[in-house]
Order: sequence, then structure tokens, then C-alpha cells
Amino acid sequence: MSRSCNCFDMHGYPRKRDVKIQFHMEEQDTQCDAWQHLLQIIDEAAQDRRTIFDPGAEMTTKEWRQIITLPPSIRKLKFVRRFVLYGCYLVRIPPEISEMTALESLDTYTSYHLHWYPYEITHCPNLKDTCVSVRALYGNGKYLPPFAQIPSISPLFTPKNCSVCRGPFTSSIQQLWLSKFVGTDLLPLLVHACSDQCINELLNAHSHAKFYKESSHIIRGKSLHEIHSNTRYYGCTFYLEERWNKWYTIKNSLFDNCSFRCYAAWKDIENCRFENCSFPSSLNCFYSPPART
Repeated sequence: MSRSCNCFDMHGYPRKRDVKIQFHMEEQDTQCDAWQHLLQIIDEAAQDRRTIFDPGAEMTTKEWRQIITLPPSIRKLKFVRRFVLYGCYLVRIPPEISEMTALESLDTYTSYHLHWYPYEITHCPNLKDTCVSVRALYGNGKYLPPFAQIPSISPLFTPKNCSVCRGPFTSSIQQLWLSKFVGTDLLPLLVHACSDQCINELLNAHSHAKFYKESSHIIRGKSLHEIHSNTRYYGCTFYLEERWNKWYTIKNSLFDNCSFRCYAAWKDIENCRFENCSFPSSLNCFYSPPART
């Protein structure tokens, strides 16, 4: 496997915007020597109570290139605080990472096949620092690849238990995409929920985040009367409600060639980008209400 990933190029992205991106479906060869070596390294790290775990540094380049996922046995790494996967060839991380309870730092920088993370990573209570090639993998103002298509239930990455309540699946599995800050990076997280109740719990716990039951959180060429955070808008026209007591809050969104046909009031605009957009009045469009005394 090469260091770079061409899964977006092979679908014609970004020239063709309305493409359907699929998950990496490569299967790990669990009989190869590299996999057996990785299992041994994990067992030794667990026995030694290591606080820094860098498996790539203990394997040859040839071995490391053969590792495209991690074994569930990473759950045994209870004392690891820094997990280094720099420049790895992983296409997925198993949900058992949630059981690495001491984890404080995760480095997956330049891991160009790793397009998403399991929602279970949010269960690591001490994870405060991440190092991810966010712009290269997940986009910026000019390069915005969509999420992989869901539903896509596969034994390769579907957990045994619900991502939210951690209970067993008793009926159908519901998948959702969630964009949320993990550590210091905004990451695409794949949720496997067992019920509507668990989905509602997610909505309540992450009211600031945006959930997607489709492959992408990109909206193009629409006339809209609402606006949401964590969304990318292209060529949209906004007709927002104009009321003296109506304030719009927006975070982590991109607006490209959009037109705002309103004098709506805004406040708390955070981590947003406006490119080639038009407003009826830039002075009246963005302001905050006076502080109350």
C-alpha cells in the first residue's frame, strides 16, 4: 500500500462534486508475520505498562506497510498516554481505542488513508491533544471531500456494541456522521447507534455539533430559510427571518459564493469562512446585542 490515498481522485473528485465516496474495504491479513509482530509488541507494551506507544518505530518499513488496522487487543494498553501512529497505513481504527483510558495524546499525522474515526474515541476521558492532517484529508476552503456513503454496515468496522450506550445491538443499527472536536482537531466521527433513544442522547450531549445521515454535510445551490453550524454551503441564497429578537449563531461553517437576502442579526460567529459572498449591508448584518445590566 502506498503512503498516499487516491480514493477521491479515482472518483473524479474534486472536479466532479456530486460523487459517492465509499469506505476502504481492504481486509487485514492476520496470518502475516507483520500482524503477529504487532500483537507481540502490544502484549509487551501492556506488560511493561508503557506510557508511550509507537508501534511503527518497532517494526520494519515493510512490516508497517502491511498494517491497515489495529487489533482489539489495544484495549490492554491501559497506561499508554501518548499513542503515535505517525505516517501509518491504517484505513480504520477499531472502537476498542475507547478502552485506552489513560490516553492523552494521539498522533496520526500524515496517515493519508485514515479518513474517519470511530465515535468511541470520544469515550477516552483524558484525550486532550491530537495531531491530524486535517486539511489534507478532510478539506479546506478549496478542497472539501464528502463523507463516505452510509448506511454501510460491514464487519470490518461495525462495533459489537452501540457507540453511545455501549450495550449490545438488539435490532437494526443506525449510522450517523458527526463532526466534533476531539482533542485539538475537528474530526469526522462514525456513530453506530442501537436506537432512537441513543440518537436523542447524542443530540442532547452534542447540541453544538451537526449530525448527518447522508454521506456529506455539503449544501449546494439551495434557497434556504435556516442556517446550521458545521456545514459547507456553495452557491446558496439565504432568506433568513428578520426579527429584532431573533439572533443567529453559527460555528465551523464555510460559505462560498452565497447571497444573504436579509438583514438578519448575527452573534457569536466562530471559526467561519465567507468567500465571494454578498450581503445587503455588511455593517448591519453582523453585530451582537448590547450587554444587559
